[in-house]
Amino acid sequence: MAITWFPVTKIIQIDSPDTCISIQELTCEIRTHESCINNIYLDVVMEGTGKDDLGALGKTGITLRLINDWRTKPEDRCGPSYVTFTYKAGNLLATNSFCDNPISPASFTTVILAQALAVSSPEDVTVDVAKIRRYLTNKKFITGNTLIVRNDQDTANEQSYTLDNGDNPKSQTPV
Repeated sequence: MAITWFPVTKIIQIDSPDTCISIQELTCEIRTHESCINNIYLDVVMEGTGKDDLGALGKTGITLRLINDWRTKPEDRCGPSYVTFTYKAGNLLATNSFCDNPISPASFTTVILAQALAVSSPEDVTVDVAKIRRYLTNKKFITGNTLIVRNDQDTANEQSYTLDNGDNPKSQTPV
């Protein structure tokens, strides 16, 4: 995996021919880059959390939050066919001036952001429907009023929830 850094535009580009990256890999690449003495002039790129011990249930997934207007993107492709690029095995978030979108657009690339969501029961789910639609619309997670929640390693145990017109985020019911 090769990554190219664009410090002026604050873009972290995952170079082709790669078509997926785990949040753990991206976190390691960012931390390695930040630790290099030549990059001491850069703003802090990210905050990371996760791997908290849940006892018998295992550990929480990793969450990477890009800050200070940093974003990531797959390398632009030549086309005319599209390449699917997947961010997997964790959560990728951002706090930036781009509507908190962690991903910069790339030519001839469809992006799948496979966010991890741990829920103990459907009643415990609190969803900001507007944010989910903003991040995941056209990324194969919401179809109409259905939110699909799944573990990256276990797609057989997928759960679907019907969203009640987005008016009441707590009103999901299993489909």
